[in-house]
Amino acid sequence: MDIRGLLLAASEHSGAADSSPLATLDVAGKSALQRMAERLQQYGISQVSAVVEDAPSVDLRNFGLPSNVACISASADRVWRTAENAFNEM
Repeated sequence: MDIRGLLLAASEHSGAADSSPLATLDVAGKSALQRMAERLQQYGISQVSAVVEDAPSVDLRNFGLPSNVACISASADRVWRTAENAFNEM
């Protein structure tokens, strides 16, 4: 059985110019996004992709994700369309 995972990390726009997605913030050494990707792989999900909204304050391109997780960066106005495209490709 081929099961794939798609993670989405978008910020809640409250007017702050540099609001990064909460899922990318480091808590106790890892982000929630990183923990979820690792957990999916731990349970046998073969292909994991993450669509992450761009934020000016975030410098890491892969957000600490494992090397075999595809990380797709998208602008705030394109994050849902990018997620839809990633879903269709899977």
